[in-house]
Amino acid sequence: MKGVVMNGTEGVGKNEMDNVNRFEVAFFVTSHGFGHAARACAVAEAMLSLRPETSFAFYSEVPSWFFEDCLGSACLHRVCRTDVGLVQESPFQHDVGKTLDALSGFFPFEEEIVKQLAGELSSAGCRLVVCDVSALGIETAHACGVPSVLLENFTWDWVYEDFLDREPHFEPFVNGLREIYGKADHHLQTEPICLPAKGAHLLPPISRAFRKSRLE
Repeated sequence: MKGVVMNGTEGVGKNEMDNVNRFEVAFFVTSHGFGHAARACAVAEAMLSLRPETSFAFYSEVPSWFFEDCLGSACLHRVCRTDVGLVQESPFQHDVGKTLDALSGFFPFEEEIVKQLAGELSSAGCRLVVCDVSALGIETAHACGVPSVLLENFTWDWVYEDFLDREPHFEPFVNGLREIYGKADHHLQTEPICLPAKGAHLLPPISRAFRKSRLE
């Protein structure tokens, strides 16, 4: 699949290579900023507080040091492009044409790649896939028969839909992504919500635990 980056697995913290094939929860996290990764790590922290032995793998282009800083040796990092997002020229300027080109090379997902990812999750003993905006994670979970959770305050179909008046070529991507998002077994929306979804569980903003006192 064009545009997908999978450069092997990186151990986070003190994990060794002989452990890379075992994890219970896979997170597929967009790398469009670090906010999604921070939210995913907060969810993982909450899981660990309830069940400290839970093991994680993060599929994302967010660098491994970010997950290491948040969770230490409690997770693995798999370099994987999970979505396109918006191709940006700067933090405040996006390029619609380049975004369309990138989407054309990334979506729809190639069956071979989804099958490969699903095989990895099955071999690892994965029991749950949490997707922060990533449709690829939902498709992978569906392919390997494990439950998926969509965690979002916006989705990419909603973002691309806003461009349809100017660029109708976004339509197949809007429709295709919306269909995949609809496959999620559980849907969590966190405030501030861009588009409330029927049947979704509404949550306040999710953040990582405090590490220092108010005074510090």
